[in-house]
Amino acid sequence: MEYNAMIELDVYIDRLTDDETVALLEPIGPHHGALGRSDTGRVQLTITVDALDAIDTLRIVHDLMQASYASYRVNSVDVMLTSMFDAIYGLGHYFG
Repeated sequence: MEYNAMIELDVYIDRLTDDETVALLEPIGPHHGALGRSDTGRVQLTITVDALDAIDTLRIVHDLMQASYASYRVNSVDVMLTSMFDAIYGLGHYFG
């Protein structure tokens, strides 16, 4: 199944340089990744992964964070089925 994970990092998006932004985007590219602003003004990474369930998704997120974002503190991770993500954020009509 496909799951989306929204990962908030403890860094304000407005303080990033262009190079830092590119460096944050590169590791999530293979996961249809996107970088955006969280409700608190921090970096929010959004990825899509194939996983068995939400726990498996969290394991994938953990591995990605350890491998590519070890110098950043993770504030929060929200996980949901991609179908739910699309319905909530109104993207279903683009892909359906």
